[in-house]
Amino acid sequence: MPSGAQKLAAQLLDRTAKGLPDWPLAAITAVSATGGTDGQALCTVSYHGASLNLPHFSQYTPVVGHVVVLIRAGGQWIVAGRPIGFP
Repeated sequence: MPSGAQKLAAQLLDRTAKGLPDWPLAAITAVSATGGTDGQALCTVSYHGASLNLPHFSQYTPVVGHVVVLIRAGGQWIVAGRPIGFP
């Protein structure tokens, strides 16, 4: 069962997705090399004080400390990758 912080983070993510064109940013706090149900790496991200375990796209290799973009697809939040090259 999700904690209160996890519920709040999920509500904030949903509100962000519905009300704004911006994608939320989160920080990777841990990576479990085989934590996913498919045996692939699973990211733990910090979003508004909650730790969320999320999948990531295969082209991105998660690294602790990266700030990443989250997107919602099929009812699931996914780590899309790390934005780089800011001016």
